Amino acid sequence: MNDNAWKDEKMERFITIFSLVIMILFFGFNKLAIADDDLKVTLEQAVQIALKNNPVVLQASENVIATQAEVTATVGDFLPTLSVNTKGYYQYDGRQNTTNLGEQLDQDYLGLDLALTANLTVFDGLSNLASMKGARLEKSAAESSKSWTKQSLAYEVATRYFMVARSRELVFLEEKNLEQNKLQLDKIESYFNSGKVPLTDLYQQKAEMSKSNKQLLEAKNTLQINRLYLIQILGLSKYTSVAIAESGTALDSFLPTQSFTFKNSLEEAMVNRDDLKTQDYITKAQSAYVTKAYSGYWPKVDLFGSISSGFNTMDSETSYSDQFSKDQLVGVVGINLTIPIFDGLDTYTSTTKAKTQQLIANLETLRMKQQVQVDLGEAIENYKTAIEQVEVAEMQVEASELVLEAMKERYGVGASSFLELVSARTNYLAANYDRVDASYTRIEKWLAVAYQKGTLMNALNLLYEGERK
Repeated sequence: MNDNAWKDEKMERFITIFSLVIMILFFGFNKLAIADDDLKVTLEQAVQIALKNNPVVLQASENVIATQAEVTATVGDFLPTLSVNTKGYYQYDGRQNTTNLGEQLDQDYLGLDLALTANLTVFDGLSNLASMKGARLEKSAAESSKSWTKQSLAYEVATRYFMVARSRELVFLEEKNLEQNKLQLDKIESYFNSGKVPLTDLYQQKAEMSKSNKQLLEAKNTLQINRLYLIQILGLSKYTSVAIAESGTALDSFLPTQSFTFKNSLEEAMVNRDDLKTQDYITKAQSAYVTKAYSGYWPKVDLFGSISSGFNTMDSETSYSDQFSKDQLVGVVGINLTIPIFDGLDTYTSTTKAKTQQLIANLETLRMKQQVQVDLGEAIENYKTAIEQVEVAEMQVEASELVLEAMKERYGVGASSFLELVSARTNYLAANYDRVDASYTRIEKWLAVAYQKGTLMNALNLLYEGERK
């Protein structure tokens, strides 16, 4: 090899190594960037992030602020109003007056009037009292609505969180199933080479491998979709992926063992549910607005007072500053009494509408309480069923595992067919699916009962403790 060829080869190796280093660095930094975009959260962290960032909770908070402004506005109805009015003008008059001496007087002049006016409502038919009461009740309703919104969001986050956890465990099952199929393929190949099984068994096992690969892809796709929904609920747009804590079904052990009774649970719901409290505040507010509407039939009494002065250039004996002297000021104090006689049926219409809204609110309260009974009863029954399904699923896994091991042995000695082995493996995988699903369903149904009772936050605190251990 001559020197030029050796140098060319050395240069080619250098370029190749340099390119590999650049690629490694590029993909390494790329993975680090992706890792930075991943959000790893526990259930507690997920709920707290959602309560802080989700637009629904932020809207509820703004609604509370708006209702507080309404309360402040009603307080102002009890305070006097004070205003300063000023009017500057130029008056032109084409007519001219003649004095005794025969002089022509010009009637054009400049003027400036000032007035300080105060007004205080003494009695307005209890309208201001009713308005204040209604505004305060609406503020309480907004606060209760915000609390219920937070509970609803926390329930939605927890539900989606466990959907991600369930999907992740199903991916693990599919990966394990694929691994077992690979091992089984190796055994069948050895059986085929030794003449124990026909070629069709080998082809069928390869088909099972393809089926297992497809199921794994579908499971990963479902996991990714559930992660995207979780990110949306958390109110985050920065992250492209989310990873949950490795709690799995271990949280199942932290659930209370006692069962729910419908009567006691319903009593708790009627006391604790913030949506019922919200509706109760709304109903009371509508009652206050009926009182406000009736105020149109009552007389109204106002106190008023004003101090005013005026100046114009036509008066040559006074200056601009003279209008503020005592001699130029004019004060008025009085009582204004207004007795309604006929207002074109406005008060009657307002009263009828207010009564109708009050009746609608009462009916909505009744409807909500009836719906709570149905939803709570359904949640309790679903939880009872979920507990039984966990026990059944555990027994199915144990039984199907024994059958699968027996079928493997029988197939190895030629005592069973390949289809029997595939059927046993399918049943075993389905039993594991059912066990994972039943375990997470139990947690979700338990949270559903707590949500219907209005005690979801207490229930979540138990799971938070489980995560910390």
